[in-house]
Amino acid sequence: MPSGIVKLKKLRHLLAEKTIDPYWRGLQCCRGVRVPNGLANLINLQTLQALELQDESLRHLGVLRQLRSLRLWNVKGICSGRISESLFQMQSLSDLSVSASDENEVLLLNVLLPNLQKLCLRGRLAEGVLEESPLFQAAGGQNLHELVLSWSQLREDPLPSLSRLSNLTFLDFTRAYTGEQLAFFAGWFPKLKILYLIDLPNLNQLQIQQGAMASLERLYLINLSSLMEVPPGIEFLVPLQRLVFYETSSEFLMLLCQFSAIEGTQWQHTLCR
Repeated sequence: MPSGIVKLKKLRHLLAEKTIDPYWRGLQCCRGVRVPNGLANLINLQTLQALELQDESLRHLGVLRQLRSLRLWNVKGICSGRISESLFQMQSLSDLSVSASDENEVLLLNVLLPNLQKLCLRGRLAEGVLEESPLFQAAGGQNLHELVLSWSQLREDPLPSLSRLSNLTFLDFTRAYTGEQLAFFAGWFPKLKILYLIDLPNLNQLQIQQGAMASLERLYLINLSSLMEVPPGIEFLVPLQRLVFYETSSEFLMLLCQFSAIEGTQWQHTLCR
């Protein structure tokens, strides 16, 4: 950004971002901008999308206490503590996106954000973070409506922990889970309307109990290469407004065509590339 940007002390919304992958499936799908020295002058900022995090900007991030929407790129795991301290100063924050600089950096945000409605974490998550971080606790996440976990490298089924977030309406797992099984139990995610499961190469079993995701309208299953059977219980969800199977195998497509439960449901598919 030009050096003069820091003189705009009444600036409220700064949006500058370069999209690399429009499908947002790669870890480095976008890039932010670097704000020159003087970020602390922009104390009236409410929107900052997106900041390429550096030592200088990290030092002054907590001064931006009016922020409501913040997106950070190129984050090092070692900075998680200082980022959490800065976020604690932003009690009006409702939309937060944090993306690691590479897949080996571990994100651990340990902060309570009572007004947070949208959360996107892109990068490896510290072990146990779903159980321990206030971001994912029922009390701290009571206002959370949208959650995106991408490249998280979770080894344990995250759903039992996330099921406490009963107000979620949007959930996206993109390359977030390395395990083989996911199960949605009765009563979980009662307000969820949209679910994305993308690029989960080891997932071979997806179970859905009757009464789970009772409000679901759209289900996207994309590039689940190990899934060899139609998910048991999917009949409890149909009819949906949209049921999508993208990048699936021809064998799986044959099973779908023979699955009577989705007859009358509008569904889409594409085969593997």
